[in-house]
Amino acid sequence: GVLDIEADIAPFIAVELHKKYSPVVRIGPNAVDLDLPEMINTIYDTRGEYATEFYHASSALINGKVVYNTFSETDPVRHKKDRKYVAKFYSPAATTAMEPLMDNVINQLCQELEKRFLDCPTGPEVFDLGDWLKYYTYDVVGTVTFSRPIGYLEHGYDFTGVLANGLERDDYLAFVGTMPFLDYFLAKNPLIQLGPPGFNAIGQIAAKRVEDRYLGRDGEYHNPDNPDHLDKFIEVKKENPEVDDNKVISWVMNSLLAGSETTTVTLQCAFYYSLRNPRIWDTLTNEVLSAGLPMPVSYKDTLRLPYVHAVVREALRFLPTLPMA
Repeated sequence: GVLDIEADIAPFIAVELHKKYSPVVRIGPNAVDLDLPEMINTIYDTRGEYATEFYHASSALINGKVVYNTFSETDPVRHKKDRKYVAKFYSPAATTAMEPLMDNVINQLCQELEKRFLDCPTGPEVFDLGDWLKYYTYDVVGTVTFSRPIGYLEHGYDFTGVLANGLERDDYLAFVGTMPFLDYFLAKNPLIQLGPPGFNAIGQIAAKRVEDRYLGRDGEYHNPDNPDHLDKFIEVKKENPEVDDNKVISWVMNSLLAGSETTTVTLQCAFYYSLRNPRIWDTLTNEVLSAGLPMPVSYKDTLRLPYVHAVVREALRFLPTLPMA
């Protein structure tokens, strides 16, 4: 129930209920909890037939209006159409074409870590690599989306406040997911917003970047000859009259949240467990260093590093990229 989720014991309660009763347990009105791995592909199919209002809390309130994104849209027809507009921009080929932009942020990450923690007068200093991986992923996704890092690596801390409420937001989503109607009285309340900022804070950043693009206020760093995702989103809007500015904002939000958070979780998991296991870390570093590849390493070159790929795949398997999964 709600109290179990608030106490962070819901997963353990579910396991005990399945042990005591069966793989199918009724946990509330019109709600069942399943322990049936063979049903995963059916329930989480790409058609979204079983998507519920649980996902609606992942939307944002922009200018008093709830803006749904590809993740929170539960109408199968609208969801399919929404994905069709932008799916091509996230294909392996399209992502590989963005590598030069990503390389700039990789170089910045290495420079910041060396300057702040390695090249110190008193010797190397301890730092939280997990935090810096999060700064990196948000900045690299910002660069790919609107040609500019958000600025976390430059500042060296969560200067926007968006990252700080990430865990609170996930807790909130798990909480209101049990009773989705609560979201409209809390975070989506048009009169007074209650609870953590949720997706509204990142929604404001997305709206600001879209506004800057329309008004030409990003000419200092944006080059139309090297189109970013926002350029492509706006082009879709021009070609499809049914696409409005709120939809463009939702796509920018999707890029920022889906891209950065899933990448952060994967990187943190891979580094954490590799560093905790000397055998894995030694094998990993030996493979990378002995390959003699130019830095930053391109994706094409990583295909020659099977152990690196094994570590990344294991991180994806071990720790799902979706919060609450």
